[in-house]
Amino acid sequence: MTEPGRAAWLAPLLKPASVAVVGASPKVGSAGYGMIRSLLQSGFEGRVYAVNPNYNEIEGVPCFPSLTDLPERIDHAILGVANARLEAVFREAVACKVGAGTIFASCYLPDDTEPKLLDRLRTLARDARMPICGGNGMGFLNLADKVYATAWPPPDWIRGGGAMALITHSGSVFSALAKNDRRLRYNLVVSPGQEISATVADYIDFALEEPTTRVIGLFLETVRDPVGFGAALAKAEDRGIPIVALKVGRTEKSAKLAASHSGAIVGDHAAYQAVFERYGVVEVENLDDLANSMLLLSQPRRVRAGGLATIHDSGGERELLIDQADAYGVRLAEINDTTKDRLAARLEYGLEPVNPVDAWGTGHDYEGIFRDCLTAIAQDPDTAIAAMCVETRTGNQLH
Repeated sequence: MTEPGRAAWLAPLLKPASVAVVGASPKVGSAGYGMIRSLLQSGFEGRVYAVNPNYNEIEGVPCFPSLTDLPERIDHAILGVANARLEAVFREAVACKVGAGTIFASCYLPDDTEPKLLDRLRTLARDARMPICGGNGMGFLNLADKVYATAWPPPDWIRGGGAMALITHSGSVFSALAKNDRRLRYNLVVSPGQEISATVADYIDFALEEPTTRVIGLFLETVRDPVGFGAALAKAEDRGIPIVALKVGRTEKSAKLAASHSGAIVGDHAAYQAVFERYGVVEVENLDDLANSMLLLSQPRRVRAGGLATIHDSGGERELLIDQADAYGVRLAEINDTTKDRLAARLEYGLEPVNPVDAWGTGHDYEGIFRDCLTAIAQDPDTAIAAMCVETRTGNQLH
């Protein structure tokens, strides 16, 4: 979608008042069961219908033979059907004037005719102006509005209240970053898949309109709407919402695999780098950096101009950080004399009042020493960000 109103266009998809789960099943462990359980688990406050001709109700949800038999026109249909049935069910959804849909199937058929199934679905969605999440994706988790459209229920501990939005072309990254680390708190996680109609640009724009969004993370194979993508990045820059991007398909071999995986045309990575630089996008090289950057930038405070200040419980690991900072071009804060005096007043004999700080001496009053020294370097005028670096071992009292 290239015209204004992206967030409003996505409302039936991501903020529906009514949802039909097509292919719902009472069989525990099946995708049909996962879809209905995910939606109920989310705490969805709208109206829910199951669609399966073999049942009258599933998990307490009324069940109907088809979309045509539903008692109302619905906002969103989760189409959990196989590729062979997908086009017929999709056409039924269009005929019933369903507002939006989510598709998990790959949208590939053996011995298919031209145009291929995926292209036929794109045409149907475009003509109906229907936003579709997928196909060949994991759906989405809208934690802010309590809507889970996925066939794979997330852990029970996942809750709303987060400030991060994640948009990822990889379904595995969707699961890895959304379902494993309790520190990563999201308001929205989307797996756009093949972007039948709704694109990464649309989801970025939607996330920017959410009042809780402080950072947007992207795992990208391609950009299918370059104009809209550039406009979304410009909007994020204008609003001061940082975007962190991990772009894959940089090599010829990985680009070919991306094309076979989702039909993505990945393009020249140098072009992506130029776009990222133009709009202030933070580009990272691996999943750890993507997660850590989102976590850092989701904090209420913004990083100011200056350098990095750190405090350690190990002299050797402090030296390692200095080497790594030099290798990656990270500037260390040049703390002033006032800060050095504050450090010297708290550090034990023999420890230098410098940045990075090695604050571990005999262990006497270590909690007070680390607290006061970390406060001192964090308050130095040249510190952009301060961090405490400690060993991750069981029983470490500095955790």
